[in-house]
Amino acid sequence: MRTYVKVLSYIWPSRAIALLVKLFTKPRVDRKFVLDRYNRLNLFEHGQTNYIQFHDEQIFTYTEGEPKVLLVSGWESSAHRFQTLMDRLREEEFGFLYFDLPGQGKSEGKRNDAIKTAKIINLLIQQHPSINTIIAHSFGGGAAYISLTSDHQTVNQLNKVVTVGSPTRYQSMIEPFFTLLDVPSKIENRFTKELSKYIDSDFLAYDWKKMQVDSNTSIHLFHDREDHTVPVTDTERMEGKHTIHLSTGLGHRKIMHDPEIINQMIKIIQTS
Repeated sequence: MRTYVKVLSYIWPSRAIALLVKLFTKPRVDRKFVLDRYNRLNLFEHGQTNYIQFHDEQIFTYTEGEPKVLLVSGWESSAHRFQTLMDRLREEEFGFLYFDLPGQGKSEGKRNDAIKTAKIINLLIQQHPSINTIIAHSFGGGAAYISLTSDHQTVNQLNKVVTVGSPTRYQSMIEPFFTLLDVPSKIENRFTKELSKYIDSDFLAYDWKKMQVDSNTSIHLFHDREDHTVPVTDTERMEGKHTIHLSTGLGHRKIMHDPEIINQMIKIIQTS
């Protein structure tokens, strides 16, 4: 694919850019593997499963009790990432709601982006007035932050937002993609413009430092210093704007199952 993209960018740049936009917004998920894992882990045996309609797609949701916490997964991830947290929320008798992102798990769709996910978050918050907290991993944290800046009800309803290993600027989302496919620098700007058209939003404006959250929402950013997927500098740059929690030795995924990290999250939820 790298060679194909590189050659295409020289002989047919517009076609290469269209292909890159499609690749950037298309989760590469082995659905059979994810569904088999869901069945094996019995993740959804304690609550209710449902589907909500979002445009022409059915989005899978799972709810336990009256949901206070909304769980938002990362790109190409699934509910297993929240298994440890789900167990603790159940133990502490906190109701929660989880949903599979479009094109992932049990949800329909083939394409997704942060703006689309933010709109789904806003829809779920409108449907569930009891939700006052979001806990989001990686890409999901970016979408949650966008939801705070784009919807009046979301801003008023949420008391706390917790992100884990989330990108806080567009460069951290796009540079690994460019590196993976060895995208020629000469088409990077054109790609960004076309992506902005596709998601109907200025992708270059995605920068938490510049985005204003006009609310009393308490925002907590967790990040591991050895995260090789999203650099810890993305969270460190937010010092002074939000509350930062740094760890060491957990990386991008293990952090979601670490007992001490989970304890800190629970304390945040419990704080009025």
